[in-house]
This record gives sequence, structure tokens and C-alpha cells, in this order.
Amino acid sequence: MDRILILLPSYNEAPRLPDTIRRIRKSIEKLNKFYFEILVVDDGSKDETSEVALKENVKVIRHNKNLGKGYVHRTGFKYALEKNFDAVLTLDADGQHDPAEIENFLKVYDKYDMIIGKRRVDVKVMPLIRYFTNRLTSLVTSVLSEKKVSDSQSGYRLLKRSVFEKLRLKTSRFQTESEEIIQAGRFRLKIAEVNISTIYRESGRKSYINPFIDTIRFIQMGIDSLWR
Repeated sequence: MDRILILLPSYNEAPRLPDTIRRIRKSIEKLNKFYFEILVVDDGSKDETSEVALKENVKVIRHNKNLGKGYVHRTGFKYALEKNFDAVLTLDADGQHDPAEIENFLKVYDKYDMIIGKRRVDVKVMPLIRYFTNRLTSLVTSVLSEKKVSDSQSGYRLLKRSVFEKLRLKTSRFQTESEEIIQAGRFRLKIAEVNISTIYRESGRKSYINPFIDTIRFIQMGIDSLWR
């Protein structure tokens, strides 16, 4: 029985985290061919994220300060290696990703090393600035990884041990997700995409993505990767 770690990167998600955890548990209770554990990595939250996660009886690792999503992934991968997990499945803690779709990843689990949740990249459903940055980053990521990727920025993804034990991540923010794909592609690992739905943040909620700054960081990451 393969062991899958469900990684929830979390920053100030106390109001939404309990519902996300409960929905995950409901979704995986029927997937009895796998062993699951939920890990919340609290990236220096200023609210009660860690406390509410502990009340839900899940494993919690807390960063003393906000380090960025890249560091959250590294923390999760390190834990997965130490605890001998076969795969890590990451999804957002704020409810943007539907836990019911975990099953979509597991349907093709045996065939691929890395499975990326592909959102509908369409200006009708995706905020305009995200649409353009996603198209740019996905194109560049496809070229650098030599793998066709439609949604390189998707945080809903599954990485087997064959991927995360090889990763040598240098980035710390939202460009990390593209860096993972680029490195996996260069290791000639098998990468696939599965369709997912996404619920975008309601208006009035703060987004921690800065499209301009994060695009600059992505370009720098792409340039750096050419020299590795």
C-alpha cells in the first residue's frame, strides 16, 4: 500500500482550514488502496492557523516567519522523505481546490511520476492578469522542461518520491511550482496533467501573489536554470 502525504501550504488560513481538512477526509475515506496523512505547514501565519489545524488532529509544522511557498514545499518533501512516503499531493488550504478531485490524480497514479492539476485557463473564468502570467510561465516552463505543460502554476499536484527526492529547489516563492516541473523534465521523469476545477478567491480577500514581482522572479529562475 503506497503512502501519500497530503501537503497543505498555509498562511493565515484559520477561517477556511478546518473545512478544507474535513472535505479532504471525506474524499479519501473511500480510497482505501492508499494510506494518507495530512500535513499542514504553517508559513509564519499571524492568525490561529496552527492552532485550528491541531484541533483537527493533523500533523503541523510551523515556520517562525513567512518564508514562501518554495520553503513550504521543501519542508513537506523533507518530512515525506523522513517518514518514508511514496508521494506528496499538494493543494491549497483556502478551498480553491476541490478535495473530491484527489481521485482524479490517483486514477493515473501508476503511470506517471508527476501529475499536475490543469485548471481551465480561460479569461472567462480566470482573473485577467493571472491568465496572461499563466500563459507566459507555462510556455517557458514547457520549453525548459521539454514537456508540454498547460498550467505550470497549478498548486494542485502529485509528486512521487522519484521526483521529490531528486529536486534541488533554489526558489522560495510562487515560481517554485514551475521549477519543480523543469527539474522533473530534465530528469526525464513522466509528467501528466489531469483536469481540475478551481474556485477563485472571493473579492475583498487578499491575494499573496504579486503578478509583476512574481513574473520577474520567474524570469530570473528561468535564466538561472539554463546554467544548471
